[in-house]
Order: sequence, then structure tokens, then C-alpha cells
Amino acid sequence: MSEVTTRDMFIRPFDLDKLATAKKWRWGTLVPRMGGGAIGCFQATGVKPLFNLSWDGFYDIDVGLVNYWPDVPYYVIDKGELPPKEDMENLDFVMTVCPCGGLSTQNTAQNENKGVDAPKNEWMYKSAEWVLENLKPTVYFGENAQALFTERGKKVTAKLYQIAKKHGYSFSLYKTDLLSHRIPQHRVRCFYFMWKSDTCPIMDWVNDPWTGTLTEFLETVPEDATYQDVYLYKENPSEHFKPYKFLLEKTGLTHAECVKKYDKRSVSKIIWEEGWMDECIEWLEKNYPDASMSEVEWAQTYAQMYRKFKKKLESGGGIFDRSPYFSYDRFKCVIRKNIRQFVHPTIDRYINMREYMTLLGFPFDYQPTFLKAFPNSLENFQRLTKGVVSNVSRDCCLNVMKAVLGLLPMSDHRFIKQNNLNRKSTVEHDEDYDLSLFENKKEFEGEEE
Repeated sequence: MSEVTTRDMFIRPFDLDKLATAKKWRWGTLVPRMGGGAIGCFQATGVKPLFNLSWDGFYDIDVGLVNYWPDVPYYVIDKGELPPKEDMENLDFVMTVCPCGGLSTQNTAQNENKGVDAPKNEWMYKSAEWVLENLKPTVYFGENAQALFTERGKKVTAKLYQIAKKHGYSFSLYKTDLLSHRIPQHRVRCFYFMWKSDTCPIMDWVNDPWTGTLTEFLETVPEDATYQDVYLYKENPSEHFKPYKFLLEKTGLTHAECVKKYDKRSVSKIIWEEGWMDECIEWLEKNYPDASMSEVEWAQTYAQMYRKFKKKLESGGGIFDRSPYFSYDRFKCVIRKNIRQFVHPTIDRYINMREYMTLLGFPFDYQPTFLKAFPNSLENFQRLTKGVVSNVSRDCCLNVMKAVLGLLPMSDHRFIKQNNLNRKSTVEHDEDYDLSLFENKKEFEGEEE
């Protein structure tokens, strides 16, 4: 593996207008899911896709975009539904958001549903084969977990690379962090690209962070935007989670002061690390002996929960921490397992659904029509996280558009990896991605996401 020389070029805001008007862009989606990926491509090109394609069984999650863009036809391939022939020809690109649960480190499955051989990964292979065989776009690209960029996901990468190679396409991986795309949220993702060329173009870097405060970012939500009254917990954090009330009394700080002082830590972690666990348990038993996180009668009280926490932590174990989490300048990754923890940086309240949608790049007029009967259910909040943040998709699409227009330098290689975090690109060699190398190979446990 050797490094590729890259130019010190960054995608800039003015590229949007210049590239969008350079030609009449022809593109489509496959398995658009929540719609973030497609919306990002629309923001880049200025035109909606000619079609949204999918597979049977994905409609329940695709429906958000289907209803947001009712004028864009939606076809289910394995039901025999296809766009008109003229819409399938001469495509500049196709963007996909196939499930990434197999490689995600947030996948807690302890069986065949996790890892490089997880059945979910088959959707990436099936989709890539179908698109390159039937649509033959200039570029086919999609998003996945960051593990695709690492040794842990190498078998999946090898399969995708071999599919690209089979159809005469070159292959790239591009690793990036949402923090580089005007979203104050730390989450690393990986995009894969199949180029209809013998060698890969070298994509430009993205360095466009949000420069305001986290509060200013949340304040970008218009007053008339919907779902600002939908909270997972209606009570304020200091009332809902009693140990937080203890923390405020113990420190004498306001909510805003507490968030700033204890940035990137949770209430339970603070109380444990400051040595206040016993005092907190005593305070809970005295002031809120029957209070718990759940209203069901059999739920353990806060005092009981903290006694269990103490026992586990003293023995070197971990805890399932659902206590309020403080974010002063940026959020940690907004994913399904921690979406119930985030609190506003200056106001004693939890983050509402519209604010979550904004952190995930959804436009202010996007309506989550996929919601079940009760909008404030945990399931609905978690479903918001199943997709691509539009800002990142937009910037990757701008690279694709530059490649289509011949504005990117070409490498001399069939497969390169580009890391937007450290601005380094490396050449990957064909012999390292021979599928025979991965037969009977045990799962490699990679780094946390």
C-alpha cells in the first residue's frame, strides 16, 4: 500500500451553483430509505432524480422520501416495476443507501446478523450488480459504516471491488466525518464509488465545519417548522432524571453552566467519576424513594439503579447509561442507542424531533410520514437515524459531478482509498482483494465507531 499524491483542493460553497448549471444532470436512486442521500444529491445538482428504485420490503423506510417527493416515480425492481427505457439511459450517476447494519459497530447482534458475512450486506452486492448491469451509470456510489474503510470490513470491500472490476469500473473509498460538512456532530462514515473508467479520479477534500455555537445551530430551525413540540421525554431533564437534579444541587450550577463544565460526559458518569455515588444514592432514597425512569410498577427506582451501577463499576464492569449527556460545542454521533440522552446546551430540556432532523441534515420542510401512531415513541426517534446525512451526500455528489465533467485529476490506479480526516490517499493492490483470501477467515474485531 502506497500513498497517492493529492492536490490541496477543497470543495467550496460556490461549487454548488457552478456545477449544477454545467449540464442537465441525469440521475436516480436505489434504496433511498429516509431520503437524506437523495436530498443531498438534489442540493448539489438542483434537479430531482428521474426515479427512485428499490427492492420489495424497503417501502416502510423509503416512504418518507416517496411522500416528500410525490412527483418522483418510485419503482420496486423485484415486482417487475422499472422506469421508462429513456430514463434508464445515459445516467450521470446513481446513489444508493443500502443497509449498513452488518458492518456497524452499533449492531449488538451476537450471531450471523453481524459482521462481514451478515445477510444485510447482500443488498450492497445485489444492488451494485443490478445497477452496473442494467443502468450502466458513469458513477455508482453509496454510503456505509466506517468499518468498510478498515481491515474489519475488508471482505465486504473486496466483494464490492470485484463487482466493479467485473463490469469495467474502477473503485474508491472515501472516509469522512460529519464535522467537516457543516454539521456539529462527530460521526465517521465511508462512501464507496464505482467509476466507469479504467482508473479512479482523485476526489477533492471537504473542510466546511459549522463555525457557530451548538445553540446557534439549533436556532437555525424556523419557528414555524413542524415537530418542535415532539419530545421523547416531555419533562425537563432535571425533573425527569432525578440524579441530575442532585447534580445541580450538589454543584450549585445552572443547566447551561453544567453542560459547559462537564462537556461530553453523562450525568451518571460525572457522579461516579467525582466520587458522589454514595451521596447521590442517599439523596435519592431520602427525596425520591419511589421515583424511576419508567412508570410501570415493577421498574427499579433510581436508588436501586444506582446501587447496581456502583456494584458493576466497582468490579470494573460497564453500565447501560441512559442518563442525560452534555454537549457544549458538538454532539457525539446521533445513533439509535443514544438518541434518548441528548439535552439542549443552554436550556433545561431534551432535544426535540425537528432538532434531531436538522442534526441529520433533513430540510426544514421534510415531514417524517413514516412515523407510527405515536410520534414521540422511541422507535420513531430511532428511525430518523437510518439514513445518510444530506450534507455529506451533497459534498460527495459534488465530487461525482466534478468527475463526470472531467474536472478531477485521474490517478493511475484501479482502487484508491481517500481519508478526509487526515487528507491522505493510498493505493490498494489487486492481489490484496482476491476473494479467495477471505474464505473461512474469522471476523476481525475492529475499532469502535
